Amino acid sequence: MRRGVILAGIVTVMTAGCSLDVEKDHTPPPWLQTKILGFERGPASEAPREIWKITHHGKATYYFIQPCCDFENPLYDEQGVEICNPDGGLSGKGDGKCPEPRDRGTEAEFVWSHPQSPLQERVKPEFAGWQ
Repeated sequence: MRRGVILAGIVTVMTAGCSLDVEKDHTPPPWLQTKILGFERGPASEAPREIWKITHHGKATYYFIQPCCDFENPLYDEQGVEICNPDGGLSGKGDGKCPEPRDRGTEAEFVWSHPQSPLQERVKPEFAGWQ
């Protein structure tokens, strides 16, 4: 009986640790939370239309989709350093520094859109040349 109680306690502790890790993965890093607060204080027309979390070279990154077609869409690493602009801009091809910004076989995860943005259907980001 005593072994069963100990085993149940170990399983409970292990499960609790796992759920905490999962919740951490869904919390934007502090630099991104700060950017989002700034975007929400301003007009929707001056903020990214959407922010998505994608995997780039095996690491979490954040892809900002700008409100208009002539702006390049930046990709930031986990520390908030801009890596590249995968698409957008006048050519639609970004800055050319990361032609495959999202690792194939990984899913994009929606992070944020401006609360004052007109509701639009969200479409997971795809990039030129992926068809």
